Amino acid sequence: MERLRLGTGSDSPPGVKRPVGQNGRTQKEANSMAARPASDDPRSLRSREQILAALHETARAGTLTSISALSTAAGVTRATFYNHFDTIEQAAWTAISESFDELLE
Repeated sequence: MERLRLGTGSDSPPGVKRPVGQNGRTQKEANSMAARPASDDPRSLRSREQILAALHETARAGTLTSISALSTAAGVTRATFYNHFDTIEQAAWTAISESFDELLE
């Protein structure tokens, strides 16, 4: 479990402290690493698969630097990325989880 520390965020009023993790996210944000539910729309499924495939490729190549770079590698817009995931970490967690699920099948 991630140890919490008190910090101030840009969205906090002056002098108000909020619990944050090591990466600056609140505990609620850190706990919400689940991706949005996948749509049954074939276009949405295709975009999601393109994003996850590009994530695997760019991570292996060491070129996973930003959402923009990942979106470009996937052939989708940043808006499309954000339709599926909030962060690169969330997308990575989903990719790892799905890969693990495939190994168990």
